[in-house]
Parts: sequence; structure tokens; C-alpha cells
Amino acid sequence: MLAAALKKEGKNALAKYILKRLGYAILTIWVVVTLTFIIMKVIPGNPFISDKMTKTTLENLMRFYKLDQPLFIQYLEYLKSVVTFNFGPSMVSATLDANFYITRGLPVSMQLGVQALLTALIFGMLLGVVAALNHNRWPDYISIIIAILGVSVPSFIMSRILTSFFSLKLGWFPVSGWASMKSTVLPMIALAVLPMAQITRLTRSSMLEVMGMDYIKTARAKGISRIALILRHGVKNASLPIISSLGTITTNLVTGSIVIERIFAIPGMGESLVKSVGNRDYPVIMAATVVYSIILIALTLAIDLIYPFIDPRIKIVGGETVLAEE
Repeated sequence: MLAAALKKEGKNALAKYILKRLGYAILTIWVVVTLTFIIMKVIPGNPFISDKMTKTTLENLMRFYKLDQPLFIQYLEYLKSVVTFNFGPSMVSATLDANFYITRGLPVSMQLGVQALLTALIFGMLLGVVAALNHNRWPDYISIIIAILGVSVPSFIMSRILTSFFSLKLGWFPVSGWASMKSTVLPMIALAVLPMAQITRLTRSSMLEVMGMDYIKTARAKGISRIALILRHGVKNASLPIISSLGTITTNLVTGSIVIERIFAIPGMGESLVKSVGNRDYPVIMAATVVYSIILIALTLAIDLIYPFIDPRIKIVGGETVLAEE
């Protein structure tokens, strides 16, 4: 009876935790949506202003896009478009709607982001592990220098360096575009440098801490091989801080991809967002902002939900996570 009661209490706490996190996620999306609407209305300007446009044409366009309605009505229409995920026609193109730019650009941006994230994780953890295992020796110093350079050099400067050397001088990769796998290499590297540097520093500090733990010394005394000790105990436990920081790392990737896509002329969501801001294309701006927000919040929510299951020190009590006493 006691075991059944404890099991039921655990399920209730888990359900309460999930519902609370979902509620926070929905609230955050609403705040982002509302702030985006307010900012677009506060910024002066009009997408239809032109010397050749007559007053009658301007009034017809304002009526067609419902910009002549009171702000509260416009806000309700905007919320409706978010819920139904139908953001309406573009204010720049006569034949395309905002959803077209999302469906066209999202797969490209997702591919670039996933490639950059995997590259950053693989090489960042590798450099961090090598640095920790060779503490205060030349591999450690080289890894630290790479991490410092990765954090210090902005992505747009890194992009110029890569294209100048590998495209213009050596001719190995295209300067811009998104036509083949070769064309994805340089933007992927430019986007992955910063998160790779962050992961390198996290992995190094975590590995140094983990490898000094008592259970590592005990395992080493039992005769466990060095490779098994590093992979089974060291890397596994050192990866927990990296998992918890994936939300921040992904945010950097998303914001960085906007710049990278513009520099390399990649037809992703970031490039569409930059162009729409310049053209004051409200539906495309709002659609891209909502999609970016949903992706980031969904990833953060996923990390919040899985972290208690991968870190045994984290327990769910009363719908909240607490650090269990060791």
C-alpha cells in the first residue's frame, strides 16, 4: 500500500511539473507575440508609403490588410492568425503569403542549425575532454586558445575570414548559396564556432571536476581501463551541464543564423526576416518571430522535462525540481 501510494504521488508530481512547464511555455509565447505586435505598431513608418501611390490606393491597401481597424481589433486578428498559424498575405509580394516564406525557409534554417549544433557538440566536447585530460599541458593551452578565439571573433567576421581563404583563395567551397552540401560547409562552420567554444569550456571544467571525484579514483583503483573510465564515468557525468545549457546554446545558434544566412545568401527564415524588416512586411515579420519563439521555447521546455530523468540528483517534488541531498 505504501509503495503504491508513493508511486501515485510521484506520478501526480510529474504531471503537475509537466503542466506547469507547459503553462509557462504558453505564457512566454503569448508575451513574445504581444511584444512583437506592440513593437511593430510603435515603430514609425508604413509599408505602402510611395511617391507614386495615390490616396485611394493607399486606403484600399490599408482596408485589405485590415490596418485601418482599431489596434485592439488588429491585435485580436493577430492572435487568431497565431493560433490558426495562418498569417495572411505578404505586404510586399502580390502572390505569396507569409506562410510561404516559413515553409520555404524553415527546412533550410533547421538543416543549417542541426549541422552547426552537431559540429559544435562533437568538436566542442572532444576539445574539452582533451584539454581536461592534458591539464596544464600544450593540448590544454591550444584548446583554451581556440575557445577564446571562438568567443571573441564575431560570426560575421569569421564568415569573411572563411570565404576569403577557402572560397576566394583556395576555391574549395562556394562563396554563397545553398545548392549542394559543399555550400553548407562554410556557413555551418561560421555558425558553429561560438557554441563550440562554449561547449569546450563547459566540458573542460566539468571533466576536471568529475575526474577528481572519489568514485573515479575508486574505479581507477579497481583496474578499469582508462578509455572505459573516461567514456563511462567521465564524459557521461560531465555532459550534464552541457545538456542544461543547450537552451542558451540553441538561442545563440538561432540568433547567429539570422546574420549567417544574410551573409551567405541562404534562403532560410533569417534571410526572410531581415528582408521583411527592411520592407516593413508585418505578416512575415510576425510569422518568423512566432516560429523562432516557438522553436526556442519548445527546446527549452524539452530540456526542462528530460533533465530530471538524466540527472539522478534532480528530484520532482510538488511539481518543482529540487536538488537532492547527496
